[in-house]
Amino acid sequence: FDESLFNRIAALPLVSLGLMAGRSLKTLAGIEQLSGLRSLRLKNQGLLETIGPIAALPALEQLNIQYCKRITDINTLEALPALQDLTLGGCGNIGLGVLEAKLKTKLRHSNIAATT
Repeated sequence: FDESLFNRIAALPLVSLGLMAGRSLKTLAGIEQLSGLRSLRLKNQGLLETIGPIAALPALEQLNIQYCKRITDINTLEALPALQDLTLGGCGNIGLGVLEAKLKTKLRHSNIAATT
């Protein structure tokens, strides 16, 4: 699947979405159509580079990103007003840096491992 997936599911009243083991998803462009989304899980999205569009999800409370090593805009996490629970695992060096400390003070729960 690719970003056209979001157009196909936009009419569904989704509150939770998991995208696992994708081989062609490079961007989350279009996900902003899922404005009621409260929980998002991204796992093994080997080509995913752009998560910025999640900043347009006002209700997103839980975010779980695992083994997505090409993300280039991780600072998007600062722009999620409702985010309470964050898991980042096995993403390698995606530029988390000082943002990690900021997130840990803001969030109710964070689990960050093998990600910098």
